Amino acid sequence: MRVCTPITIRYAETDMMGIVYHANYLLYFEDARTAFLEAIGFPYRVIEEAGYLSPVVSFSVEYGEPLRYGETAVVRTRVVSSRPTN
Repeated sequence: MRVCTPITIRYAETDMMGIVYHANYLLYFEDARTAFLEAIGFPYRVIEEAGYLSPVVSFSVEYGEPLRYGETAVVRTRVVSSRPTN
C-alpha cells in the first residue's frame, strides 16, 4: 500500500529566500508516517496504547529541487520491509 500525503509549505518553514529549511523535511516525513499509519488502521494512539513503540532507526534523503513557500509537496509512503528491533 502506498499513501500520498500532501504538504502545504508554510512561511515559517522557509528561510529568507522562501526556501524550505532542510531540517523541516523531517517534519514532513513524520506527517506522512502518521497519515500512513492511520490509513492502514494503526494510528499512533492505538499502537502506543497496545504498548508498542514505532521508532525511526534511520532515514536517508537526497535534496533535489528546493521547495518554496506556498507550494504543495506530496510525500509518498510505503513499507518496503519490516523487522523487529533489538
